[in-house]
Amino acid sequence: MDVKRQFIRSLLISQVVLPDESPEEDIGYFTYFTNFGVIIGKKIDLSILKATTINALENEINKSIEDKVKIDLYQIAATITKIMLKESSHVENMDIKAIFLEDVYIKSINNERYNLATFVLFTDQITGLVPGKMQLN
Repeated sequence: MDVKRQFIRSLLISQVVLPDESPEEDIGYFTYFTNFGVIIGKKIDLSILKATTINALENEINKSIEDKVKIDLYQIAATITKIMLKESSHVENMDIKAIFLEDVYIKSINNERYNLATFVLFTDQITGLVPGKMQLN
């Protein structure tokens, strides 16, 4: 993992350790700067499924549905990615270099605005970040 990605990950983890001075509704949010524009969102703590093969993943999904355990698209996609990376490169611990966000607001450099329920931000696209929600005009 390169230094930039490690710093981003460390900053996201550090937010949990220190008391947050933000107003209650802003806790857990970050403002990310990219070449596309500004992205504000709250990090989703995504748990990767336990499956290590596609067949095992299919069984795990079916069991979750059967047991009425919530499973989401990002969990499945992240698990498939890890399985495929492991199979193709024989590496045990592949890190998905993305931040999964919810309650997302995007303002592009062209002043286009988007409100999204969820968004995947790849860490190589981040040029800077600050804790909390920045007020954008």
